[in-house]
Amino acid sequence: MVQNLLLKLWRDDAGALLTTEWLMVATILIVGVITGFIAVRQAVLARAFDLASPALGGGQSYTFTGQANCAASTGGSSFTITGGDSFVVRSTAATPGGVSAHACD
Repeated sequence: MVQNLLLKLWRDDAGALLTTEWLMVATILIVGVITGFIAVRQAVLARAFDLASPALGGGQSYTFTGQANCAASTGGSSFTITGGDSFVVRSTAATPGGVSAHACD
């Protein structure tokens, strides 16, 4: 009985064209859905990076005040990220230390 049913289904070609059309439509829909999901993923990731940038870069900075003695001096500098895409780079003049004894006296 099962063998007769399988043989009957194997020989039946009714609806073959309809099946091919549905297969083409399903393929186009699947490709379109995958492309749409990729676009949504990229948009969500871009928005997440935009929101996370100020939090990650808000606290980064360094400062070097410079050194000076009686023979030479070195200017200082600083670098500060204020958040987002803006940052500040400064250069400051060297200031002598607070020690009252001078090495060159």
